[in-house]
Order: sequence, then C-alpha cells, then structure tokens
Amino acid sequence: MQKLLKSKYQLSNPKITKLGGYIHLNYKIESGSETWILKVCPNKKEIVDLAEAENKILDFLNENESFPKPVKNNKYQSLTFQNEKNEVYRLLTYLKGDFFAETKHTPKLFESLGTFLAKMDLQLQKFKNYVIEARQIEWDLKYFRLLNELPTRPAVKL
Repeated sequence: MQKLLKSKYQLSNPKITKLGGYIHLNYKIESGSETWILKVCPNKKEIVDLAEAENKILDFLNENESFPKPVKNNKYQSLTFQNEKNEVYRLLTYLKGDFFAETKHTPKLFESLGTFLAKMDLQLQKFKNYVIEARQIEWDLKYFRLLNELPTRPAVKL
C-alpha cells in the first residue's frame, strides 16, 4: 500500500491506520499535516459503478457544504485500479471531528445532526443518479416490511 500511495498520490512514507467499515476496507492515511481516508474495494463492475456514483454525490454536495472530496491520482482519476490485486482504491479528504457514536449525546447534538441531515436531504433532492437509486441495501428503511417477513435463525447456545 505504501508503494501505491507513493506512485499514484505522491505520498511518501505515510502513516496508515486501519479503520472499521461495513463494506470496504478503510484506512486513515496521514502524511505531514494532512490526513485522508483510503477506501479499498473489490474490482467488480457494480462496486466500481457505485464508487463512481458516490464520488459524483460528494462533488455535488461540496458545492454548498463541506463533505469529503475525492482526491485525483497522478492520472487525474478519482479511482485507482490495482489489477494485480483486483482492487480499486479511492482516496478522500478527511474531515476532522469525533465519531457520533463516541460523543456525548445531547439535545444540542441531535438538533445539529437533524439540521445537517435536513439540509443535505434538500440538496440531494436536486441530484439524480440511477446507480444510487437502484441500489438495494438491507438496512434501507423502505425495505423494513420485507425484513419482518424473512425467516429468523434459531438462537445459538454458547
């Protein structure tokens, strides 16, 4: 990964810290006074299409607000393909702050989150991307009723 960061993004000897994630491998990349997030995913068409769509959303949202920005590689592309490993890399700017789950939950914090999400929702009403619209993920609330119809697994005794 060090070699890729140097050859594709001109980052020499960065500090790399693995982060948690649901779908992709995520890394915090630190070099000098700058920080980024590196997302690594399999090089599959549907995943690449989704990553490109997410980049378009971030570019759109950054017209009015501060969101992570896709970083272009040395070929001025926002996705870097590593064919030997069959992986795709995406570098994003890092927004400093605390994770919501790790902060004290106060009424002021919830109000701030609600205001932020409402503004983002209003802005995204002007954005159309069929890859995003066609995506189906199990925790999307529009599929909530379907979850109740799925068979459950019996409890496992430890």
